[in-house]
Amino acid sequence: MHWPIPLPPAQENIPLLSDGRRHLLDEKEWSFVDTWKEMEKLVKQGKCKAIGMSNSSIPYLQRIIDECKIVPAVNQVLYHTIKMEG
Repeated sequence: MHWPIPLPPAQENIPLLSDGRRHLLDEKEWSFVDTWKEMEKLVKQGKCKAIGMSNSSIPYLQRIIDECKIVPAVNQVLYHTIKMEG
């Protein structure tokens, strides 16, 4: 699961509301924990062997550990280095 921000289903990445604002789901509507629990079903069905997260902070990871059954196999974090000239 990449950077757990819940978005409603749509053709575009982040749907627009009629007033031009972007629509992100409220935690009450859907949370990253809900998504994780759906992904756990895929493991139980044999459709994948492991599930993991990407770019998640410790509080996000801790919530998954506390509220779900499967611990993330990995937390992939992007790391950039800058080459300094001279």
